[in-house]
Amino acid sequence: MVWRRRCERFSLSRVFQVKCGIAMDPVYWRDVTICIDGLKFNELVEKNTLLDFIDDYSGLSAIVTLAVYGSHNRNNELSPIVFEAFEKKRTQIRFICSAMEMALMILRSHRSIARWKPDFTSIFERVRGRTEGLGLTTDWWMKMLMHVHRLGSEERRALVARFPDVFDLAKRLRELGEKEGTKLIAGTRTSTNRCIGPVISQKIFLLLTSDSGLEIVDDS
Repeated sequence: MVWRRRCERFSLSRVFQVKCGIAMDPVYWRDVTICIDGLKFNELVEKNTLLDFIDDYSGLSAIVTLAVYGSHNRNNELSPIVFEAFEKKRTQIRFICSAMEMALMILRSHRSIARWKPDFTSIFERVRGRTEGLGLTTDWWMKMLMHVHRLGSEERRALVARFPDVFDLAKRLRELGEKEGTKLIAGTRTSTNRCIGPVISQKIFLLLTSDSGLEIVDDS
């Protein structure tokens, strides 16, 4: 795979050619990025043909960047021919381990793309194990229920489906009190028509309404 950055020579004679419709000088490629896999890189280094390979792509006044993607012999990174490629050809060799690194390298090599700022709102962010956006409350509520002893995944899904906003539920439970609030939670049924039960319902009630948490510790 090869990426080329287009560049046109600017001169007064060129402006005259454009205005008069005269055939212009050919466009040349200033920067060329060549992507090869690790096996190809090993072959070029071990056969001492790396410089010839670069010459085939360099052309007129072009600067070549060689992107090596995937696993390769690490010892070849320090081969004399690698340093010779930079000294004689001004060729930089980049070792890429992932598609993201490849995308960032291409992104930074194009000024117009590098200046682009994405205009979007992230709804879900999973990189750091966190959910953002509209699903934040529901996700937090589900993770909270995971700490309730003897509460299965089916019961958790049923509670979240019935009470998607845990803050509204906590406010409602405070207004109802422990007896009626526990009944409200206990009436939740799963997809297999099983109830939550009064004991676990009381734990959930205390989990959402206790200010100090002492009630939960004492009951445990």
